[in-house]
Amino acid sequence: MMREIFGEGLKKKIKSLNSHWTNRKIDSDLKDMRRRKYFDLFYPLVTAEVNKAVVLMRPRRVGKTVILWQTIQKLIDDNIDPDNILFLTLDTLILVRQSIAQGLTPYRNQIHTITYDNGLEFSEHQNISQTLSANIYFAHPYSS
Repeated sequence: MMREIFGEGLKKKIKSLNSHWTNRKIDSDLKDMRRRKYFDLFYPLVTAEVNKAVVLMRPRRVGKTVILWQTIQKLIDDNIDPDNILFLTLDTLILVRQSIAQGLTPYRNQIHTITYDNGLEFSEHQNISQTLSANIYFAHPYSS
């Protein structure tokens, strides 16, 4: 059972998290949510041609994931191919006990930076950084 989750199970989970690959838009329940107040400040940071991490820090349950989905829709509206937009929650990799580096390796060319919280599950960040050739940043705890 674990082997199935390890390979094909993870691929299916990633595909299910990225329904915009098939639908060419985000799910309507997310699309219909009101745009977050800080969207207009956040979006230019995502689309800037700089090699820096964008950190979105807020308390739990205030809409960080919603703003990410709204950003995905705006990227699609701005003619970015949905196949080039990856939404991935690192919790997915941790839940199936797959190494983060192994799970992200297929997306290596699209990953330039990774921003973590300060959990122990990210203690191998140096190996992950080297494997993926990505810069690693840590969110400042209790910042909002």
